[in-house]
Amino acid sequence: MKRLNYFLFIISSLFIMSCNMDVDSLSAGSTSSSSSSSSSSSTSTTTTVNTTNASSTTASGATSLTSEVKAYNVSLSGTNSTNGLPSFIYNWSNSYSPNTATRPLITEKSPSDLTFANTLYLNLSDLTVSSDGSDYSEITSDGTVTGNITTSISETGLITLTDSSSTGNDLKVILSGSASGKSLFISANKNNSVAIYLNSVSLTSGSYPCIQMDKKNPVYLVAEGSNTFTDGRSYGTDYSSTSSKKGTIYTKGGLIMSGSGSITLNEGYKHGFFSNDYIQVNSGTYTVNSTGRNAFQAANAFVMNDGTITISGTGTHTNNQSRGIIVEGWDYDTDDEEANEHLGEGYIVINGGTITSTTVSKGISAKWDIDDDAVTSDTSDDPYPFVLVTGGKISITTTGTPQNESSSYYTFTDADGDTVSEKTKLSPEGIEGKQALFITGGIVELTTTDDCLNVSRDTSGYKGKIEIYGGNIFAYSSGNDAIDSNGTLTLAGGIIVALTSTTPECAFDCDSNTFAITGGLLVGIGTNNYSAPTSSACSQSTIVLSGNYFGSGNTTFALEDSSGNAVFAYTIPSVFGTSTSSNYIMILSSPEIQTGTSYKAVSGVSASGGTTFHNLYVELPEVSSGSTSVSGISTSSSSYVYTKSSSSNNGAMEGPHPNRGF
Repeated sequence: MKRLNYFLFIISSLFIMSCNMDVDSLSAGSTSSSSSSSSSSSTSTTTTVNTTNASSTTASGATSLTSEVKAYNVSLSGTNSTNGLPSFIYNWSNSYSPNTATRPLITEKSPSDLTFANTLYLNLSDLTVSSDGSDYSEITSDGTVTGNITTSISETGLITLTDSSSTGNDLKVILSGSASGKSLFISANKNNSVAIYLNSVSLTSGSYPCIQMDKKNPVYLVAEGSNTFTDGRSYGTDYSSTSSKKGTIYTKGGLIMSGSGSITLNEGYKHGFFSNDYIQVNSGTYTVNSTGRNAFQAANAFVMNDGTITISGTGTHTNNQSRGIIVEGWDYDTDDEEANEHLGEGYIVINGGTITSTTVSKGISAKWDIDDDAVTSDTSDDPYPFVLVTGGKISITTTGTPQNESSSYYTFTDADGDTVSEKTKLSPEGIEGKQALFITGGIVELTTTDDCLNVSRDTSGYKGKIEIYGGNIFAYSSGNDAIDSNGTLTLAGGIIVALTSTTPECAFDCDSNTFAITGGLLVGIGTNNYSAPTSSACSQSTIVLSGNYFGSGNTTFALEDSSGNAVFAYTIPSVFGTSTSSNYIMILSSPEIQTGTSYKAVSGVSASGGTTFHNLYVELPEVSSGSTSVSGISTSSSSYVYTKSSSSNNGAMEGPHPNRGF
């Protein structure tokens, strides 16, 4: 049995999949040991991803991957000396030149780096405070003084903590106990850091956020034990007389999250964790249950180095459907009426940890759009809205029905209870970087109703790009493209399975821009409205076949050499039907496919052994039987792309998403 030369570094027993992708379900890289002839019916609704047939598995004796295979990852070196970001993200071949961020936000920060001049213990159960954790005083409406800290409580349940310390004196707050109808408001010198240690806290707010900062202090939120915060505010209500701040936990400065414990946050107003600057997650377990807007929202950046995040976003409010992790990006701070001092930010970086997200709208988005969001005409203060994934495990599901912008205006009530008139639209994409999206490692699994991976900047001269250098990536869209770049697309490494069965969508969509395949192990199936690989830009053998050559759902396809050994094998998901169709297109590539060597395409093979990632054999099986559909498949160093199709390529195009008809 032949094995892939590069299958040497499989890491065992890590990143066990959280969403089952066994036979005929969307789960993480599993296979079954049944024969290659099983099938099941497909079911879907207008608001739920079709999760029944995106991956059927049929290989006898195959083993499923439970960890990232790094053998296909491309090693990239070099970092920017100012911000610590990889140098390659600043390499652009067109006239776009992103601003360079000046802060090293990806560098892990820790409360152990702080020097605390003041410590306050606050017990919510009996509303008392202490400076040493033993001698407590009751909080009064007139204010209780503990060292430099004054704590008071209002009739509306707002607990105000005021630190009068001068610059350079960091504040430590140790919060414990439980309360309902209460909120914590902290005011400290903006140049001081504030560390809030949560010790098994349960807090339900009234008409305020659960925790709110009034200045741009860096805030360290440290979870110890099990903590729960519930926002008492409701969507569609005017809280201007109390606090309409956007987050259940709201900071104006950076929010750095860590700890050995957990935080469960329940909100139905606007956002869960909110920072008017950046969010950095370094450890801890965080669960957000939202019927409001965004689980995590930051103005300038979101960085995750480790930890576990679980998001359930079920809100369906018009134009405010629930989303997962959002970075706005600013060229002008409309809250403080000042120009953005953090040019070149507006990005999302995932270096590690685990994210599991199910939302109605977008899963992860660096959303700043120069056409829609720019406040000034000066580009020297613009953000750089990109997403970079270097490691960790990301599992995203979106459930909303994609809607193009409506032709006219629709009147509805917004989060603050105001009646507004807007055009409506919904784009439930998996991971979106408006300008760019880079993946160099990790496990990324996306099951979406809109594009799984998306870059939307298509302005001439400033077109965006998607570049994949590593990682294990599964992308299945039930209603749009699997991977969609409105600029260029480069597949240089990693293991990629990209699927869509919806006409006129495709597995890889970059319009008529450059589509380069230079490395990695990949397969994509979509309709015959597709972006063809750019032969002059490819440097790894790539095969393009129509469905009548690769076979039907629940069968295994192989590319075999003259000795009958498989150099590529993939089990076709049952979502693609029980009969072959030339309207489907498969694009495949592997370093095992050598130039100058003749291969044959064989459909319906029997496969034994091997290891798969979402039906794609990473360790090749022994194959037998089957029907040869194409012989003499060959590539060369001057022509790396071989195409055999019975249908015309109609070119990538946008699908007819329904609008609301207004």
